[in-house]
Amino acid sequence: KNPKYDAQVKHARDKALVVGHYHFVNSTSSMAAQATYFVKTATEKAGEFLVLDWENTGVDNAEKNEFIKKTKALAPGLKVGLYCNKDYWKNRDHSNYAGDFLWIADPSSPAGHPDVQHAWTIHQYSSAGGVDRDVANFANRGAMAVWAGKPVAKPKPVYAAYPGASLFRLGRKSALITAMGKRLV
Repeated sequence: KNPKYDAQVKHARDKALVVGHYHFVNSTSSMAAQATYFVKTATEKAGEFLVLDWENTGVDNAEKNEFIKKTKALAPGLKVGLYCNKDYWKNRDHSNYAGDFLWIADPSSPAGHPDVQHAWTIHQYSSAGGVDRDVANFANRGAMAVWAGKPVAKPKPVYAAYPGASLFRLGRKSALITAMGKRLV
């Protein structure tokens, strides 16, 4: 577990960002065991997503699929997807299975135009200066939050102030009284 994980997740949540949690899969233990550990260790909430980081040459296509499917079964209601580079997607993947979404690393292509023949959700288009730069295929953060299933707070209704008893007197004329009368009838 990344020692900065808890602080990074808290910081992102405090900024009302859509949070993604990822697991760097390895070939030292079963995919089911790793998926179980991932879901148990991640502190995901509704509206966040889980990602398999597939960069280990010892993990084949079938194992990648197994991990994603097991994670989806363990975390129903959350988006579960795949992060990999263009080479893995084009040359190691044989199923075109990425779970709920594909996060493709292709720094040789311009932002938002990865060189893959598959629907993508996030494109890592650069890692200049040691910092990954990504673009998501959404109109805005709100659209990404809706896609991720983030609960949307309903606004509290705003009510007009009570106009006072003096408004309700015999012979008084008002649009408000007329409207109320029509509703009562």
